[in-house]
Amino acid sequence: LAPTLLADGKPPRFEIVDPLTVRYSWDAPNPDFLPKLAAASPLSLVLPAAYLKQFHKKYQDPFRLAGLMEENRAKKWTLLHIRMSRQYRPENPELPTLDPWQNRTKPPAEQFVFERNPFFHRIDENGRQLPYIDRVVMNVSSSAIISAKTGAGESDLQC
Repeated sequence: LAPTLLADGKPPRFEIVDPLTVRYSWDAPNPDFLPKLAAASPLSLVLPAAYLKQFHKKYQDPFRLAGLMEENRAKKWTLLHIRMSRQYRPENPELPTLDPWQNRTKPPAEQFVFERNPFFHRIDENGRQLPYIDRVVMNVSSSAIISAKTGAGESDLQC
């Protein structure tokens, strides 16, 4: 459980109010919950169970799970599950997401391709679905050559 979900060391109560509404409540104040939920990398409250069950020992055949662990170089099924469910790292292009773009490139790579997610849940003031850009291509370079690439007009963004 994420530390942000705890208030005085205790987890929240979770209630399904109706098909579109859930409620988290605590006995003690939890002033960090809403700011963390609204952050640029928000708190992960839900994950795609239908997809991630294949990496969980309770739902996967032990031999198939062992094969997935070997294929992904994970020593334990828990480490495999964590790696395959990370929403804020471009490690798993198969992971369903509600983010604006979906990673289409499995690392390690020198170029990452992100495509617009048709299931992204935000629209602009005119009712057009965001994001506007259909595809983002990011080239990863060594920091030693950033100056040369920038000077040659080959750098759009650096982090």
